[in-house]
This record gives sequence, C-alpha cells and structure tokens, in this order.
Amino acid sequence: MQLEQSIDCTLQEWTDLKLNNLRIDRKQRITEDIFSSLKLGEAESITGTCLAKHSITAELRSRMIDWMIEVLAQYRTSGQTFFLAVKIMDKYFQKCTESLPATKLHLVGVTSMFIASKFEDIYSLRLKIVYEKIAHKRLSEKSIRKMEQKILRTLKFDLAIPNCADFLGYLCEIVNPSLAIRRTAELILVLLQIYYNTGLLPSQEATAALIIAANSLRQERLVPKILDASECSEFDMAFVVDRILRGIYDFPRNLGSFKSAMKFLGFSLILRTPGPLFVFEDLDVQADQEQLLTIFN
Repeated sequence: MQLEQSIDCTLQEWTDLKLNNLRIDRKQRITEDIFSSLKLGEAESITGTCLAKHSITAELRSRMIDWMIEVLAQYRTSGQTFFLAVKIMDKYFQKCTESLPATKLHLVGVTSMFIASKFEDIYSLRLKIVYEKIAHKRLSEKSIRKMEQKILRTLKFDLAIPNCADFLGYLCEIVNPSLAIRRTAELILVLLQIYYNTGLLPSQEATAALIIAANSLRQERLVPKILDASECSEFDMAFVVDRILRGIYDFPRNLGSFKSAMKFLGFSLILRTPGPLFVFEDLDVQADQEQLLTIFN
C-alpha cells in the first residue's frame, strides 16, 4: 500500500509556518462527573485484535497512523482529532463484519480523519481539501462520503469514544504539570498509537505516560498526585509504566522507519536513563526541561 504525500509543500515550508501541532490543549474543563463517565465507558474503547479478520497487517496499520500524524499536524487539527481518528479506524475494523483487503486501508484511514475532524475541530477538514490535497484525487468524493456513512452506521453514530487524550487532559488539569512534562506525556501517547493491540485502557495509557514524563524529568514528587487523580493503584500502574517505557525504548528498533512524529511534531528521541526521553525543537519546552533538571541537580 502506498500512501500519498499529504500536501504540496516542503517540510521546511511547514516548519517555517510553525505547524508542529497535535497538542492536547482542550479548552473546556473535564469535570469529575465527566471523568467518572469516561472511566465507566472506557472498556468499550479497547479494540484488541481488530485486524484479525482483515487482510491488513499491523505494519500497514502503523504506516497509516504514521501518515495520519503527518497529515493532521500539517493541517493544524487538534490532538484530540488524531487520537479520535485512530479510535474510529480501529473500532471500524473491530466491528466491520466483512473482511477488508489491504487496499481499503487508505480509504478507511482518510475517512476516519475526516470524521474525527468534524467531531473535534472548530475549523474542520473540508471534503474538498481531503479529496484534493490529502487523497490527491485518488479517492473520489463519493467514495469518501460512502465510507463515512458506512463507518458511522457500523459504529452506530457513537463517536464519544473515550481515548487517552481525554484522560491526559483531565489529569493535567488536576496535577498541573509543567510544559515539558505535559509535552513529553503527549508524545509518549502519540508514539504509543503506532503500536498494535496494546490491550491497555485509555486511562492507563494516560496515567502511565504522565508518570513516565514526570520521572524522566526528575519530578517524582508528582507521581502520588497523578495516581490519586487517576484512581489507579500504584501496584497496577507499575506494570503498565514498565510496559510502555519498554515500548518507547524499543521504538527505534521496532518502528524506527516511522518518522512522521519526529519530523512533524518537532522532537527527536534521546532515551536517556535516567533523564529526558526527547529533545524538543520548541524553545519554551527546552527551557522548561532545563529548568526542571537544574532544580533537581
């Protein structure tokens, strides 16, 4: 399967426009009641072996998500749009009764981004942009509309799928971590989506990502507050933290060919033990990282 270049611009042109995006900056406040509701419904969001009945491999899925990062970062969608698009795609694969060939992945992935942007973004992706700039006219507007209807019917029009971005947003409101910790947690969650069938609840992913981010920047004092806010036990999270951390450290070896996150979100992996996991291009995040580590030392 060959994925299209998302836009007709060079990487430098996009960098100059500062479109390194996909940040989880939800303006509306997530209350405790909403958090409780998300927790109750999050088990339904697990997609497990959603590719089992299809001719789509885990590697092709990873390649699609890597491309989603490129597309959605360049078009300035929200972080929530990316995470919802991944969930929509995986839930469709899980619930779809027919066996899909690999050639359908491009259409399903593009349409999932289109639907997610409508649901999350104030200025959503328009069909004309999706058709002309993202799909480069290789998918017809009619086929995108038809797949949109098929996905929505398969999901019974229920797009309120709890995802890790929702939980991270809530935890950050309670814990109020510094900028560098928040951005580190966000990037961990973005990279985690490229892996297939983690079997983790969204709240576990978000809690573990924030704990790993805090620990990597020597802010262990935040961990009890994170655990308390997440309603997760220290014992249960120890396993999840270890599993996700191993996934991040193994990323260059297992999924190193997928470069869009690093290219378009403005960071590189350094994976120090102990120490920061990422080097950020954003000067504000760099300064916050340095300040946290200086205070510790």
